[in-house]
Amino acid sequence: MEDSNYTERTLEVVHRIRAEHENVGAVIQAYLYRSEADARRLVAARTRIRLCKGAYLEPETVAFKDKRDTTATSSS
Repeated sequence: MEDSNYTERTLEVVHRIRAEHENVGAVIQAYLYRSEADARRLVAARTRIRLCKGAYLEPETVAFKDKRDTTATSSS
């Protein structure tokens, strides 16, 4: 999950394998805009998640640039 170009494909594999095996988890990058939705989908599938605050450079079109955005808390 170190490159957003592979996120969707990786999660598709995780969901496919998780449907057949309980002992499957996923690591997702906290700073991608899509990560909240990805986490909700993984939780709904009862998949363990490791949230990583990675140090990988991603385009501003897909990721938060300011680390503070990935540590902000929400009331939801």
